[in-house]
Amino acid sequence: MNTAARRRHVRRLLMKHEIRSQRDLVKLLKSEGYDLTQATASRDLQALGAVKVRSGSGMLYAMPDKNVILGPSLEGVAKALDGFVSTIVPSGNLVVLHTSEGAAHVVAAAIDAAPIDIIVGTIAGDNTLLVVVEDTSSGKILAKQLEQIGAQS
Repeated sequence: MNTAARRRHVRRLLMKHEIRSQRDLVKLLKSEGYDLTQATASRDLQALGAVKVRSGSGMLYAMPDKNVILGPSLEGVAKALDGFVSTIVPSGNLVVLHTSEGAAHVVAAAIDAAPIDIIVGTIAGDNTLLVVVEDTSSGKILAKQLEQIGAQS
């Protein structure tokens, strides 16, 4: 299984289980057929933007609020937006991005890899990218987030 698929699985596990340590995450993933090291689990948690939060029974890993923008884990998106995107236009639960010729797939890959949980998926053409947002979220929220991320690079 590739890195992106494993990280999506880690994200789901963090939302369903109380995972207190990287070792606990590795054990849980191994029980589900993933063979990885603690170092890989650490990189996955960092890439997903997972945070340690206090619960009633101690500290555990969790995904941050869906609408919180995280800095370092979004650097790839920031660079792609700054380098290739000319416009970001929301429409309902969709966001349309216009890019320079041939760059839509680069921006789509960066967005797909980012820990922005309200995104359902992306569809890229040559110079236009469509981002689909969860029904419960607004395309305007994502468009605003992408504008803020692009301004950070």
